[in-house]
Amino acid sequence: MKRLLWLSVVFLLLFTGVLPALAQPAGEITVSIDGLPVAFDVKPVMDKNRTLVPFRALAEALNVRVAWNQKTQTIVGADGKNTVSLKIGSKTAFRNGAPIPLDVPPKVLNGRTLIPLRFFSEAFACQVAWSPAENRIKITSPARDMAVTGFYALGDRQTSSWTNLFGKPFPEAGVGNTDVVSAVALAGTVWTRKEIFLPRAPPAGKDRMIMKRFWSGRQSMV
Repeated sequence: MKRLLWLSVVFLLLFTGVLPALAQPAGEITVSIDGLPVAFDVKPVMDKNRTLVPFRALAEALNVRVAWNQKTQTIVGADGKNTVSLKIGSKTAFRNGAPIPLDVPPKVLNGRTLIPLRFFSEAFACQVAWSPAENRIKITSPARDMAVTGFYALGDRQTSSWTNLFGKPFPEAGVGNTDVVSAVALAGTVWTRKEIFLPRAPPAGKDRMIMKRFWSGRQSMV
C-alpha cells in the first residue's frame, strides 16, 4: 500500500511540473554561429523553454571578451560597443547599464556557469533562429566592416588587371573598383589611402603610375 502511494506521488510530481524544470533536452541540441558549430564541454540544457549554455564557450565564439567575478558571482561580457552583466540566480541582467528582465537566471551545472543563449546573443546584436528539423540553434553575427586590399598583377595588355582596377584600358584611369579597395600592394609594399599623403618619394616606374592613377580615380569620386 505504501509503495503504491509513493508511486502515485512521484507520478503527480512528474506530470504537474512540481519537479525542477531544468532538464536535458530530448535529443541533443546543437548550436552554430555563422554556420560553424560551437563546441560545449557541458551540453545545452532547457529551462522553461529557454536554452542555457556555458557562457565562456559562447562568448569566445562570438568574439566577446568575458570576465568572471567569483566573489559577486557575476559574468561581464563586452565587445567594444556593448557591455552585458549577468549574476548567478538573478533574473535581472544589465546591458550598457540598463536592467533587462530574464525568463530564467544563469545557473551553475557540473562546475560550469550556464547563461540564457538567446538573451546573451541578441544583447550583442546577433540574430537567433531555431531549426526544429536539425534540432539546432542558429546564431548569425552582425555584419562588420572589412578592409579590402587589392593585389593586382599588371601583366601585358591582354592579361593586365589594370582594366579591372580602373575600369578602363591602360593607360586610362577611372573609378573602377577603387571604391572598394582600401589599399594597393605594389612590389611587396602595401599603400593605403593615408600613406598616399605621406611626404615621401612615390614609387618609381609603373608603380608610380599606378599610385598616380589610383589616386586620380579616387579624386574623380569626390
